Amino acid sequence: RAPHLLALDLRAGISGNNVSKQSILALVQRYGADVVKGVMRRIISHSEQVIRERLERLPDGVFRDRRYVECALPGDRGCYELGFSIEKSGSRLSLSNEGSAPQTGALNCSFGGWRSGVINALAIAFCTDLYYAIGGLVRCMDFSEVVPRTICTAEYPASVSNGPNAIIMAELGQIGNALGRMMIRDESQRSKIFTSAGMNGASVDGMQIGR
Repeated sequence: RAPHLLALDLRAGISGNNVSKQSILALVQRYGADVVKGVMRRIISHSEQVIRERLERLPDGVFRDRRYVECALPGDRGCYELGFSIEKSGSRLSLSNEGSAPQTGALNCSFGGWRSGVINALAIAFCTDLYYAIGGLVRCMDFSEVVPRTICTAEYPASVSNGPNAIIMAELGQIGNALGRMMIRDESQRSKIFTSAGMNGASVDGMQIGR
């Protein structure tokens, strides 16, 4: 919508990817593709082992959080539920958005956005000392219970507009609250608990008035 404002950001992202590509190719040229790929796999496998050990120390159970977002369209005063639950069993985490309102208006986020928020929150809790190794965390996660076509798993033709911003911000606090109730049981992990400080977001009406 505003290419003159975003073009430089896009070029910066492309340039960063190109630099990363060249760095990886330099490593491949120096050590060989098999060694480089083997090290990548080893890092991910090691992080998976560490995270599974941390999960094993936590109690099994289902931990939930619920909150509400509002204003799906200009003039709308409805409140829409954002449900979240995380079931911990052994070293496995099952994530669900059950209870979330159906997709509506422009107050929506795609599954990809919601999933990235989940991974981000869990990385904050479990991966602060596993830099660039969240692939091991993802191996411990199960998204098979996710409900489609809700405000946090919207599908075409639903509009997303500014929705992902509001939904993901709310989601991070949700997951932090649920994880806190889980992690407080283990003294060694209590210091990594984070929780929600609330969320302030502009409503659709507010954005319209500000233009």
